[in-house]
Amino acid sequence: MSSINLELGFSSIFTFVPNIFIDQYMPHAPHAYSLIYFYLLRNGYDENFKLETKKISEKFQILESDIISAFKFWHERQIIDFSDKNGQINIKLLEIKPLENNLIAIDEVKKENNIINQSSFSNNPVIELTLLENSSKVGIKPDYDAEEIEYSLQKSKDIRELLKSVETKFGRLLRPTEIYTIYGFTDWLRMPTDLAYFLISYCYEKGKKSLSYMETVAITWFENNIHTLEEAEIFVQYNNFYTKVLKQFGIAGRVAADFERNYIDIWLKEYQMPEQLILIACKRAFEATSRGNYIFSYANKIIKSWYEANVKTLQDLEKYDEAYQKSKKKKPAAYQKKSKLNNFDSTEIDYDELERLERNYIFENDMKGLL
Repeated sequence: MSSINLELGFSSIFTFVPNIFIDQYMPHAPHAYSLIYFYLLRNGYDENFKLETKKISEKFQILESDIISAFKFWHERQIIDFSDKNGQINIKLLEIKPLENNLIAIDEVKKENNIINQSSFSNNPVIELTLLENSSKVGIKPDYDAEEIEYSLQKSKDIRELLKSVETKFGRLLRPTEIYTIYGFTDWLRMPTDLAYFLISYCYEKGKKSLSYMETVAITWFENNIHTLEEAEIFVQYNNFYTKVLKQFGIAGRVAADFERNYIDIWLKEYQMPEQLILIACKRAFEATSRGNYIFSYANKIIKSWYEANVKTLQDLEKYDEAYQKSKKKKPAAYQKKSKLNNFDSTEIDYDELERLERNYIFENDMKGLL
């Protein structure tokens, strides 16, 4: 808790909100930050009024760290003069300049999507944070203290139940730092408690029991706009399938790279190829070549050919393979001239060997185009 020394930098006999603030600054600020400024204005004329961040927090149900963020926000825009020395906060309300004459504020407005601290405002029934509603950028992680956490736990039954469920999952009591991290999922990253528990359980059951690891996953989900339990379940299902594909290629012990995920996403979303057929194609590609990253390109050729032939089921694939085998038997005899593709006696043609050489020849030339 910090006490605040508030000084009014201009004279007036009544409380008022400058039109410049309403017209030019409010549209670019979170509602809660404007509310804090109004409250400063209201009490700036009372020399005997003692402000404390804890009292403001209790009055408006806002975390003290968010109140400090509001002070810094208006300080950066030259609306107030703010300093914090050893817990003693000094604020001076300044005369507001028109925005066109305030070059610092203009610059801050341009950067606003990168500097606003993500907080519990969006979960508050009274106060809304609307600027970053659809943003996938993670703000600065708040530095919570014990008083804030205790106050929030008193107010939120859902968070209390979340922590109890996690302790049951872990089979032990949570350490204070772990409580702060889990609380950050719901506050900083704005996760519903059911989503937070799903994430923790998902990581724990994979053998990843570190809260720092779980926090990294939580940030990844936030950046991928995963904000509901349903979205998370779909995301996890996709991740599990990425792992299955890598396994078909003999790859284990790592997550799929971006270009690998892009291929798989095309197969699933654009081609709408069933997972079972994708895995079969990947296995065939792996058996045909083991050329590292090029395996995905080879598998893509197989799956694309199936897509163009409208292969959607195992029965379709069987018919496709039968037609392919029949077409092989109807191939004309190979040229008599010896070459890389025809280095054998034409009277004893091995069509399987010929196809293998032809496939490798086409593959090598395709790879040259990619390099």
